[in-house]
Amino acid sequence: HRCVARPDEPPLVHVMSLARGGLSQMAMKRPLQALLVIVLGVPCALARHSPLVLSSLHQEDRSSATFSPLTSLTPSVLSSGSDEKSHAITRPTFAATRALSIRGGASPELRAFAEAATVATGVSAAMTYLFPSAATAGLYGLPNTSPLVVWLIRALGGSLAMIAIQAYCILFREMSYTRAVGFGCLPFIINEIRTLVLNETRQWDMPPWGLLFISLPISSSCAYTLMTMSDKPLAKNVVKAFAFWVLAGNGLPLGLAPEAAANGWGINYEEEGVLEGLRLIGFADIAAALFMMMLDKEVDSVMAFVLSFSLLSGLMTMECVPRRFASQE
Repeated sequence: HRCVARPDEPPLVHVMSLARGGLSQMAMKRPLQALLVIVLGVPCALARHSPLVLSSLHQEDRSSATFSPLTSLTPSVLSSGSDEKSHAITRPTFAATRALSIRGGASPELRAFAEAATVATGVSAAMTYLFPSAATAGLYGLPNTSPLVVWLIRALGGSLAMIAIQAYCILFREMSYTRAVGFGCLPFIINEIRTLVLNETRQWDMPPWGLLFISLPISSSCAYTLMTMSDKPLAKNVVKAFAFWVLAGNGLPLGLAPEAAANGWGINYEEEGVLEGLRLIGFADIAAALFMMMLDKEVDSVMAFVLSFSLLSGLMTMECVPRRFASQE
């Protein structure tokens, strides 16, 4: 099908509006390809609104505002036969873009990217949490589907769900970031209660005390406080504390030193796939903590999510793609 870009629509907005409709289907069939598509879209979205590009546009004549290869190619690729002038795509003026940056608003195409990335993160989280055995090999390239590795992948799904829920509440529901973080705690709570009720840790001789007396109380108290008192000054301090816990208690130890973290939790890391699963959880928690910290520092919510998502996608790609290629050889 031929797709016609509106004259006042930047090309990346047009592309991302199409991507939002088919990104979920692509993630279901070819998750790694969808991940790479999203990762490659970040530099384009950021670069077009960087201070360096904007300053160069300000200095140039307005007639050269369509210098981008993507912009210049769009009429010939997306038009349906009309002359090029009728589909000329112009960039926002420097004054308009500057006004957006001053008030903290993100560009339309960057917001479109953030919304599509939120959908992709949610689909990945659902697949990982609901079908951890299939996701272990299908999404993350881990050949071992032992109960311990599957449990780690399900925990990874909980971390991804936390990020997706927070982004959804903020970007789609326009919820305060404190209340959004509270709803983001729910996947942690559900997964920890499920583990304790089913006594899953006995299968790999892991003591349940860390979940019962540390992780679950922290997640539950933060969720209750943030969902019931999100407008109180206390809520911001709770977000700071929870973000620090996610980063220092899980993200950095699991992502950078999985062997030491496994020993601390009583997990046998010599089993195949365990260290890889721990690192993936650590990467997701680092990205989640970064997102919450930027929101607490009043960084624009769209930019905060795009940056944290870019970090998560890059780390996941470096961890999973080489292993997938190695398994195919």
